[in-house]
Amino acid sequence: MSKRLSIENERGSWSLIGLLAALVIGLLLVVVFLGPQLKGRSGAQTTAGQAIEKSHEVECQANLRQVRMAIDMYRAEHQAAPASVADLNIGTSNPDFFKCPVGHEDYVYDSQAAAIRCPHPGHESF
Repeated sequence: MSKRLSIENERGSWSLIGLLAALVIGLLLVVVFLGPQLKGRSGAQTTAGQAIEKSHEVECQANLRQVRMAIDMYRAEHQAAPASVADLNIGTSNPDFFKCPVGHEDYVYDSQAAAIRCPHPGHESF
């Protein structure tokens, strides 16, 4: 390979072309992951942002499913619905377990119907 096309020169330091290539690659990664946020558009999200939001939605669904299962187990054992979700004794040490991971609102529990739901907009069907 000729000395002109190598990334390092005779002294072992980076050439100008090598530095520019690394800078361009770095800037492309920033634009891909943070593009819409850098432009100030609050409604637009990057693919990474959409994936993170979807993972929070799946976490909300999983939390609600676990609480509903705990309610069913409580009803089977006590022949009555729990008065509150604190009576369930799920065994989690996470204080945010009974909150939506997206909007951080507390889940709403109806003791008459023994039903729990997420109040966050868009999560009505969870």
